[in-house]
Amino acid sequence: MKSFKDHLLTETPMKSTFEDIYKRKNKENFFNKAVKGELELEKGGKVKAISKDDFALKAIMAVDDETDLDTASIRAHLKTNWGIGKIGDISKDMNGFSIREGGKKPSGEDWESIIAVAVNKISGLKYNVGEEWERAEKFWGDYEPQGMKLGQEFIKKLKVKSLKQLGATTAATSPTWDAPNRTPKTDLIYGKQHISLKKHGNSQLMSGKKEEVLATFKAAQEEFGESKAGKVVIKKVMDILEEKMITLTEKGTVESIDSLRKKTNLSDKELDRIAELDQGRLQASEINDELDNIFKSLPFKSHVAFEAATGRNKFSPSPEAIANVVVVFKDTGSITDTLKLDSAATAGMILAKGNDFYVSFKSGGGKSSKPYLSLRTRKLKMTSLQNSYADDTFRSIIMEEINKEGLLTEDMQQLDEFALFNKLASKVKDVSKSVISKVSKAMKAILERIKKVFQYIYKLGKQAVKALMNFFGVEIGKVKITKTGGIVPLVG
Repeated sequence: MKSFKDHLLTETPMKSTFEDIYKRKNKENFFNKAVKGELELEKGGKVKAISKDDFALKAIMAVDDETDLDTASIRAHLKTNWGIGKIGDISKDMNGFSIREGGKKPSGEDWESIIAVAVNKISGLKYNVGEEWERAEKFWGDYEPQGMKLGQEFIKKLKVKSLKQLGATTAATSPTWDAPNRTPKTDLIYGKQHISLKKHGNSQLMSGKKEEVLATFKAAQEEFGESKAGKVVIKKVMDILEEKMITLTEKGTVESIDSLRKKTNLSDKELDRIAELDQGRLQASEINDELDNIFKSLPFKSHVAFEAATGRNKFSPSPEAIANVVVVFKDTGSITDTLKLDSAATAGMILAKGNDFYVSFKSGGGKSSKPYLSLRTRKLKMTSLQNSYADDTFRSIIMEEINKEGLLTEDMQQLDEFALFNKLASKVKDVSKSVISKVSKAMKAILERIKKVFQYIYKLGKQAVKALMNFFGVEIGKVKITKTGGIVPLVG
């Protein structure tokens, strides 16, 4: 038998009171939910839709304090006309009447929970249980409207019928992945849809320590292949990352170290901390110069971006942890962009074109941790899939895919796109199986990318001809009209 103390320590559902109705915007929300039939009960189900002229509802709305209510007559009315014994039968937390703890705004993981709860609620599933609800309920009172809007957006645009949060867990990584971070790239999951959730305006493609960065580069290099000369360049950058991506020796924040410069009398230890920070910033600048150089190769950059977004190699033993779609949202309740993470050649290229990689200091957990150099991306810029194809040409596609397989020779660089294609096709006759394999892989990638570009051009309507000319590098300044016999400029 439980003691009185045990009962006190046992978590119980949050039941509403008349007092709760008059906090914040609860009175307005209570009214709206009541007339729409959306007031949820603790034991499940909802209160039937209540007329705006209902005695109890009018009485509750007419005052600004529960002390002015004739609670006895209202309770009797609730029992007879609302089908509930008391106001406490109406759930406080499920209806969003609870107060947010500490005035905090939802973190990324909190938003994952809020969206999952909203989708499950809209779909008629039990939503007020489990880990998602435990995290979301603290914010539900303030963010239910935005959460429900996002839930509707997810159902409409991504065709989900339920959502489970995965981002707050850990997953097994590949035995060859030599880095400790095990947080899945997938934040929310529904069937085969593994969603990476990014908040509009301040999300990054990645933010990792040295070990994570090196593992990502290694995976990208293995996928990319690259020529012998290219591998030398990548190795050089990885060596620099290994050597110069430092972690400071003392705990604290970067800001606290910089603030020491304002002091007049600095100790030797304080001078050492400032010097170490300055040296780290100098090394970060050197690393960034090398990154700018190596990422001139968009195909390689696309593989780095693709691995960073998906975790395809990192989480090979944990398929659920591998993201296959990015969703960018606003906390006002809308989805601003989605991107299917299909391949490094398409989605990876979009991310590569829309993100700049750079190294800078990150304070980590604040005063209790040591600042470290982290590879980061500037604000996540989701370029639409269609717009990304606008920059592709027949020649650029061929050059990129040939170079990716290490088949681009100096003499080939001087050829036009059609001669390049023919040169590539002729290599199929090479007796070397390895060369034939590379050629086949390049040809397949080229044809797949051309197909996607043509699909994009087809949707352009009147601009399709011009786009097709641009793709093949054809310039027409004049056209002969047979019926008139004249020559007129072709206006684009």
